[in-house]
Amino acid sequence: MLDFFLVLLASFCAGLAAKAADSLEQKSFFSYFFAFLYGFFLFILSSFFGLATLFVSLALANFVAGKIDSKTHLFGFFVFVLGVLIFDFSIDNFWLFGLFFIAGFLDELFSNSKILFLKNRIFLPLLALAYFLFFSNPIYFFSILFFDFGYKLFIFLKPKLKL
Repeated sequence: MLDFFLVLLASFCAGLAAKAADSLEQKSFFSYFFAFLYGFFLFILSSFFGLATLFVSLALANFVAGKIDSKTHLFGFFVFVLGVLIFDFSIDNFWLFGLFFIAGFLDELFSNSKILFLKNRIFLPLLALAYFLFFSNPIYFFSILFFDFGYKLFIFLKPKLKL
């Protein structure tokens, strides 16, 4: 139970830090600090909590979709890749890895769409929800849910923090 809570906490922190790194692009030290944090949290989730099937596939999908488009995102990506390469990772299910990759790629491909439900990156959460419902494994769904909650919370808080 503690592991599940730590996964949720790390997922939330990774989402918050990812959006902070993205939003603070011009304020170099803080953007790199948050990029380090999100790379670090994603590496921890992948290497120590067994979520490499999800996060390695999503990192690859973001890379292929061209979404690692700034120095800070490249730095966060580097921290993540370096961490999983040094500390090892395991892809448990290559079919699921492929499905997460496709869903993540489609989410990034349609992230600038004018169609609201496509713009909100719906493919990955729906896939993770289906996996949860069919296989009674909630970890991927809740990890994505908490990552997205952290991401959206930063969007909400940014004007209030005057960043």
